[in-house]
Amino acid sequence: MDSDNGGNVISAINYIPKFSAKELKQPTKGKKLNRAQFQTEMQTIMKDMQRGGGMGGMRISVGGN
Repeated sequence: MDSDNGGNVISAINYIPKFSAKELKQPTKGKKLNRAQFQTEMQTIMKDMQRGGGMGGMRISVGGN
């Protein structure tokens, strides 16, 4: 780990893949999106989560009186 102008820089010395190339498969299902469509989709999902409509907005309260 190195410090560069106030930020931390982490360099990998060794990389060991978890899966072999034979085990990895290209997805065949789902929508095909270009970069602009992907960005729009992500913004929509993030807004939904901020409003509490996604898993990030789930709240469970337990208490009693």
